[in-house]
Amino acid sequence: MMQKKNLMPNMKSSRVLLAVGLFAVAGTAHPLSIQFNYDYDGGFFSGLNESRKGVLTAAAAYFENRISDNLLAITSGGGNNFTARFDRPDNDTEVLIQNYSIAANTIEIFVGARDLGSSTLGQGGPGSYSINGTPSYFNSTTRRGQGTVSGPLATDFATWGGVITFDSNSNWYFDPDTTTSESFSGFDLFSVALHELGHVLGYGTSASWDNQISGSSFTGANSIGVYGGNVPLFDDAHWQNAL
Repeated sequence: MMQKKNLMPNMKSSRVLLAVGLFAVAGTAHPLSIQFNYDYDGGFFSGLNESRKGVLTAAAAYFENRISDNLLAITSGGGNNFTARFDRPDNDTEVLIQNYSIAANTIEIFVGARDLGSSTLGQGGPGSYSINGTPSYFNSTTRRGQGTVSGPLATDFATWGGVITFDSNSNWYFDPDTTTSESFSGFDLFSVALHELGHVLGYGTSASWDNQISGSSFTGANSIGVYGGNVPLFDDAHWQNAL
């Protein structure tokens, strides 16, 4: 038996005036299913705030309608144990879920809110893990059927899910219909949710993203095709402002 531990990735944040940057993802397999878990939401999406969940559902649908893949299921049992590790979105303390399992083509995202400070609207990223099991189990659960997902040769990405935290003190606009455009005051939760979902999916948080950065530009082929050249970066994880 062997034991492996992956360090917790850095959470990337949405800050005031930061552009939402997404790159094109395509596939020919099964649609991605994004499941939200509200166990640690701090009341931000529960009780009288239950209707706010609709904004996240709409943001998830944006990606689900565009991403297809063949993600293997993660199944704990028979001496093989996958432990999901993440920091609670409501109080930032670490959570370990032992004997964790997730269905094929599915990721789970724990969402919630707490005070993130005056300039941070949200933060998100993929979760970490610990694994006890055989080498083949380690390989299948960390890669989920994808290609190389770590190190300088990474060209793909796989995760069990992750965490998104919103700032509990910001003046949020909870759009009742994200398919329409209207004037509003405050910060659009839908836009920030799209941004942070991108980070959970590896945008700006994965080795395969980092491996396509040259200087201060992103050189992914699909992004170049859309932009018409190397895409300028604001930092290592975001498009330059106003793109």
